Amino acid sequence: MTTKKKISYSYFIICCGLLAVTVLLSCPAVVADNSGILTITGSVPLNIYNIAVTDIGQSDATVTWNTNGNADSTVAYGTTTSYGSVSIVGGMTESHTITLTGLSPGTVYHYLVISLNPTAGIRASSTDSTFTTTGLTPVTTVPTANGGGGGTNGRSSGTNPGGILSAIQPGTIPALIASLLAPPQTGTGQTGTGLSGHGNQNPSPGVHGIVSNEFYQIMYLIAVLIFTILSVLGMIFGWVQSLVDMAEAILQTSPLNATALAPDSADIVISYNGGKGAARVRQFTVKITDDAGNSQTHTIGQQQQKTPLKIGISVTVKGSFSGKKHIVGTVKFKDGTERVILDKYI
Repeated sequence: MTTKKKISYSYFIICCGLLAVTVLLSCPAVVADNSGILTITGSVPLNIYNIAVTDIGQSDATVTWNTNGNADSTVAYGTTTSYGSVSIVGGMTESHTITLTGLSPGTVYHYLVISLNPTAGIRASSTDSTFTTTGLTPVTTVPTANGGGGGTNGRSSGTNPGGILSAIQPGTIPALIASLLAPPQTGTGQTGTGLSGHGNQNPSPGVHGIVSNEFYQIMYLIAVLIFTILSVLGMIFGWVQSLVDMAEAILQTSPLNATALAPDSADIVISYNGGKGAARVRQFTVKITDDAGNSQTHTIGQQQQKTPLKIGISVTVKGSFSGKKHIVGTVKFKDGTERVILDKYI
């Protein structure tokens, strides 16, 4: 294989590798956990589920819930749907517990739960529900949860709820609740689906989650397929190039023929008659040297030409030569290599 071909082949392989790496890097990471399930890394909608109110007393009650990712814990509660009170636990967790204190006996309280991850910029909240402190017959309902999407409480790109809970001043709790529940004002929301029904049910994944995971898995598989195809094509290209080089090497060693005749004392006619390797011949050079050291060189064709040297072409050399004439005919192939095919004295 010539240097030029080696460079071309290397360039082709490098391009294939760069393309495959680019495609792979454009896809998210896919990791298999111990169960063998593929997990797509990156931000996903936050969902709330398993909401419950327990240990209801005359002046306190405990609210628990779970999220599908780490988030803080907030319960907004009050005797109306305007709530008016907020209890906050700032630690990041997937299992949330907040105990409400200072409640009035025998009173119906409205409440909803809110979880935020300020770092990821995602949040979710439940719908309004109620519980009744003891003193009257306790009646507890379990709310349905809105998934973390771009509707009422969904994640919104461009909106970072972080810092909303950083400072709570007296008299600002209604405004705080409103800000937690207000639709995002910037970015484009992404729809999620929370719990459907009541009780302790696992959340259904959001529409965004389903589409993203399937899309990323497909993109990952396509990247692997492209990398495999390019690798195979590179190997095939290398094999084909090697076979071509072998065939060319064989052809270039195949017999080639040229003749030299002296019809009279002043003329020498040299003819190129071709042979099996003629398809790769581009140039024929003849050098004639006599006993006195006089010489002439004649060339037919050019090594850079794209078509083979014409078979049967001849050159007539005229001149005064002394004694025997040494005639050497050399062909040059398209790859630049040379070979002597005529070496005789007349």
